[in-house]
Amino acid sequence: MAGALPESIVIAITLNTGEYYVCRNVRNGLVQGGSKDLSGPEVKIQVERAEVDNDHVHLRFIHSNRYWQQRSASDSDIVAVLKEPDENKEKATCTLFKPRVESDVLFLNHAQTGRGVAFDHSRGFLSLNRSSVADPLRFVDAETLVKLPKHVAFKAVYNDCFLKAEYYRDHTVSFISGFPIDYRYFRFNSSDPDEVASGYEVVPMEDGHVMIKSDYYDKFWLQTNSWIEGANSDVATASNKSALFWPVKISDNVIVLKSAANHMFCKGLSLDNKNDCLNAHDPNMSKYTKLEVHELVTKRSIRNVRYRMEDARVHGEEAVVVDTVSFDNPTDHEVTVTDSVEYKTENSYSFTQGLSITSGVKVSMEAELPFIAKAGIEVHHEITGSFNWGHTKMESVTHTGSGSVPVPPKSKVIVDCVVTKGTCNIPYSYTQEDHSSTTGEIHRSDHVDGIYEGVSYYNFNFQVAETHSI
Repeated sequence: MAGALPESIVIAITLNTGEYYVCRNVRNGLVQGGSKDLSGPEVKIQVERAEVDNDHVHLRFIHSNRYWQQRSASDSDIVAVLKEPDENKEKATCTLFKPRVESDVLFLNHAQTGRGVAFDHSRGFLSLNRSSVADPLRFVDAETLVKLPKHVAFKAVYNDCFLKAEYYRDHTVSFISGFPIDYRYFRFNSSDPDEVASGYEVVPMEDGHVMIKSDYYDKFWLQTNSWIEGANSDVATASNKSALFWPVKISDNVIVLKSAANHMFCKGLSLDNKNDCLNAHDPNMSKYTKLEVHELVTKRSIRNVRYRMEDARVHGEEAVVVDTVSFDNPTDHEVTVTDSVEYKTENSYSFTQGLSITSGVKVSMEAELPFIAKAGIEVHHEITGSFNWGHTKMESVTHTGSGSVPVPPKSKVIVDCVVTKGTCNIPYSYTQEDHSSTTGEIHRSDHVDGIYEGVSYYNFNFQVAETHSI
C-alpha cells in the first residue's frame, strides 16, 4: 500500500565503488545513482499519494520539482522532467507508480505499463524492466535525517549545563609508571556556551553520520570503553566507527547522539570518579541523553538570494470568492455591465533551508518576494528585516479587480467576484554571513538548499451566481 511509505525518502543504490543516492541528472533528466551525499538537497524525494486510488504514488524530487516518469512509449528510461503529476494511466508518461514496501526496501512498478523499476548497472540509471519484476531499492525516511549547524554547544536537558572539555587526571596508573595520566574527557558542568571549552565543530559525513571536534582540545570525539574523549587525528578518522555519531532529532533544537561503534546513546554519566561526563552506554533515549543544540552565532544575515525560476512549481490552485455584488437592468434589452471592485487578500510566504535544527539565532534577510500573478510568477517587492526559518509570514494586500457581465432585460444578477488562490515553490541559493559568538569572527558561506513558498491571489473575474426578474 502507498501509505506504508514515509512522506519523503532518499533512495540508495549500492555500486562497486560504494553507496550512491538517487538524484536527477540536470542535463538530461535521467534518474541516476549519482550522489554520495545523503543529506544533499538534490536527493530528497517527496512521496505524493495519488488522487485516483490508494495504491499509487507520485515521486517528485523536492529541489527540482520534477516528477518521475517513463520517458516515452519507446524509451523505458526513468526521467524526472514533468512539473505536474499525470494520473492518466493510458499515457506512457504517466507519473504514477505502485509501491511495495518490505521493511526499508522499496519495489516500484510503473502504473501504465506494469513493468518493474530496475537499476541499470551498466549505465548507472533507473529504467523499466521488460517484466513486472522490480529491483529492491533501499530507502531512508528523509525526515529522520538530521543536518546540524557547523559551530555548536551542547546543553544537557537533565542538569541544564553545557558540555565542556575538561581533563580528568587518573592517579591510579601512577603506582605503575610513577606519573598520573590526563584524559581528555567532556563534562556537563558549564554555564557558558561561549567559552572555548564549550564549543564544538560538527563535520558531516556523506552517509549522515557526524564527527565532532572540540574547539578546546582541537581533537575529534572518540568512543573508548564507552567514554567519549578527544583523540588524535590518526585514530579519530572517518573510517573509524568509534569516531562517528548518528544524530536523532527529538524536537526543534533537541537531539540525541548514537555511537556508531556500539549503537548506544551518549549521556552524562557519573562513574569511576567521573561526574556528569559524556558516555555512550544508554540503550534508550532517556532524559540523560537529550541535548539542546545551541548555535554559536550572535546574528546571521542572508543575502544574494537567487531563485531558480526554471524549477519553480505552481500547485494547489483553487477558486475563492472574495466578494459578491449585484447589477440591475430595468431596460427591455440585454446590457453588459463593467465594474471595478476593491478587495483584500492575505498573501503569505516562507523560506526554508537544509538545517534540521531551530536554534534561536537572529536572522535578517534581504530578498525579493515572488508571487503568482496573472501572467505567471512575478517579483512583487523586496523585504529587508528579521525572520525565522520555516515560519510563515502574512501580508495584507488590497486589490482592484474589474470585469464585465451580461445582464438580461428586466433582471437582477447576483455576481460572485472570484479569484484564483495558488501556491508557488521555488528553489533558491544564497550567501550566509554568521557572526561568531565565541571569537567575533565573520564566516561567509554559499548554499543551494533553500526552498521558498509563496501563496497569492490572482485572475479576478465575475461569475453569475443568480438571476432574478425585476
